[in-house]
Amino acid sequence: MKTVGQVPESVRHQSRLVRSMTESADIMSNKMKTNRAAAKRFRFTGTGKVKINRAFRRHILTKKSRKTKRHLRQPAYAADCDVPRIRLLIPFK
Repeated sequence: MKTVGQVPESVRHQSRLVRSMTESADIMSNKMKTNRAAAKRFRFTGTGKVKINRAFRRHILTKKSRKTKRHLRQPAYAADCDVPRIRLLIPFK
């Protein structure tokens, strides 16, 4: 295969845009990114469980009983079947 000024002859006839895209794709691959919406909603415990925010605690608390509000203060954890999906969304925590 002949080369003309460091560019192989097979690539020389391609458009400049296609060449730059293929060269940059070789250098940089896609980065893994954290899903920011999931990162704000879930936290991981030291044992690997996923801690979640409780629902029904923000407003309209006057009609809820004292017992209900007390139980809503307890931590909540995601179901075991949802944990693998959450780990995909938040890979770096």
